[in-house]
Amino acid sequence: MKLTKYLDADKARLALENQGLWFTRARNWSSIDPQETAIMPALERYLDRAYGEDLRKYLFLAMCEFQSGWVWGSCFSKSTEVSDHMWHEFGGGELKPGVVLTIDRDFLFEAVANACLFDANDPSRGYVKVEPVVYLDDEQFTSLEVLGDPNKYQGGMFEAGVYYKSYRFRNENEVRAIISRNARFDFALKDYCERTGIPIGPASQPVEKDRISFVLSYGPEHSKHNWGVSLSRENLFEFREELRSDRFQTAKDWNGFYVPIVDGMIEDVRVSPFAGHMTRSKLLDLANQLKNAKQL
Repeated sequence: MKLTKYLDADKARLALENQGLWFTRARNWSSIDPQETAIMPALERYLDRAYGEDLRKYLFLAMCEFQSGWVWGSCFSKSTEVSDHMWHEFGGGELKPGVVLTIDRDFLFEAVANACLFDANDPSRGYVKVEPVVYLDDEQFTSLEVLGDPNKYQGGMFEAGVYYKSYRFRNENEVRAIISRNARFDFALKDYCERTGIPIGPASQPVEKDRISFVLSYGPEHSKHNWGVSLSRENLFEFREELRSDRFQTAKDWNGFYVPIVDGMIEDVRVSPFAGHMTRSKLLDLANQLKNAKQL
């Protein structure tokens, strides 16, 4: 599959300077489309049916919200036909005319997969995907059918939601490359409990009414017990608010990072039709450097 990536002049220069393509934190996309990385209405409907007001519903939502904060991505188009709309929206328009890259999907996947192993001191980098976006209208966002098997969300997996987008953006024919880190929800919960004085003890202890327990995947060395916490409704709601505020920003490249270009990934580079003669000459030079760029 051939993909296109539009870059205005500034982003193209940064790509060349860093010998890579920028992957932003997925939550940044919500400034354009509020549906991005939000809990899908369909998932909330399913949880309402399954649990009602049981605290398990809110714990499940907290896990999904936490995972959604640990996804980074970059957007491409599966249409290789350039258009004025795409130039204006993503290629700088007439103000900062840029370039469009033609990229091989398989080489892109290789680059993204390599990026997951790029930092040997960061073992939390998890799965990668390069898949087309599914466009949904307002009714489809609330339909239980869109979930397929709800069990795929167990453990806070947020993968499917990252690939759903509002129908009004369908002309972009978007394909997304995603890196999702294996974030540790239990570590965040442990941090919250230690700060607020909630005791951590053997998970086998009885749980009081109107509370919920969560087993932590760690404990004192040589312990024979699973360790866990017991949360009240107020604790759980407060913890969810902290997750939304991004208190747990532990990744050094939290806002984004460059995925190194691999040799052969960029097959062609074209210059914006809105560029003047002098600008076009500079962009052509930039384009050729980008096409030949690779991580040394």
